[in-house]
Amino acid sequence: VDEISFRHVDAIGLQFVGKNNILRRTTIQFAGQMGLNARGSSMRVEENRFLHNNTRVFNKWWEACGVKIIGDQGLHDSAFSSNVFAFNRGDGLWVDWMNTNIRIDNNIAAFNSGFGIHFEASQGGVIRDNASYGNGQRGIYIFESSDVLVENNVVLGNGLEGIVAAQGDRWKSNPILLPRRNQFKQNVVGWNRDIQLMHAPDGLEADSDFNTIFSDGVAQFRRGWGSAIHRPARGLLALRKGLGVFA
Repeated sequence: VDEISFRHVDAIGLQFVGKNNILRRTTIQFAGQMGLNARGSSMRVEENRFLHNNTRVFNKWWEACGVKIIGDQGLHDSAFSSNVFAFNRGDGLWVDWMNTNIRIDNNIAAFNSGFGIHFEASQGGVIRDNASYGNGQRGIYIFESSDVLVENNVVLGNGLEGIVAAQGDRWKSNPILLPRRNQFKQNVVGWNRDIQLMHAPDGLEADSDFNTIFSDGVAQFRRGWGSAIHRPARGLLALRKGLGVFA
């Protein structure tokens, strides 16, 4: 599908199922629920625009966004490159449930009401050279996923944390959902409303190096979700002393 415009679709703008599909230079906007849904393998999504989707205001925690990748056996060995995900009511790009080897590079995720880029319950991803800014929630959110490299992104001015790799509860019945071996490398992160960087708890082989952090006050970082007794580290020195994962 190349150079097509989809507008004002009642539910999903476009659905792709199968192998070796390509979506290129296409605009999907004002869809009632989401712009794109896809599953299969070896898919390329390049130079598209996903704008102003979820006009019917479905619950974004269920399924409403610019793009959501979910269904059957998931999506594998696929790439999202040089797209714009903006002004959607929900997340910009949401990769959810048992997807593998997904590359997300050179995209803009901006001014969505939810997360800019959301990578959930999936394994093996590269999120590189993206800009995620002005979103209502987290800039880049890695949830219950493993072996994800988050590298050389610019993540600024989001409504919650900047970049997060987090653990949920589903690993107790499905151990593959433990967020192991996630890495944050050479990102520029700043002026997000909450924590700038957050990794999963200790013992899950997290790594973070050579990131550049901006903050009007003392930048804050964390391992695991916060609580009254689990406060964030304030400043890089406190982080190195207490967490041993960031450099």
